[in-house]
Amino acid sequence: MTLSGMLTATVTAAIERPELLIYLFSVGICLGMAVLAYTRLIQSSGPVIAVATATLRKVVTVLLSYVLFPKPLLPIHAFS
Repeated sequence: MTLSGMLTATVTAAIERPELLIYLFSVGICLGMAVLAYTRLIQSSGPVIAVATATLRKVVTVLLSYVLFPKPLLPIHAFS
């Protein structure tokens, strides 16, 4: 950020909008909890189960997006 010159703009935005810091803190906490949960899943069940769980989660997310936001399901979508 310092090299691109965006550091001052970022600090100014954070001062003008304190909710930005709350949002960034919340995102950081959620990401940390996700990494902790995934690490514990690997430790307790093994890496194969952890990868299978992550893949299943992604499939469910895509299917849920088709349910919540209706769009045409083309054969290429089903194949991929």
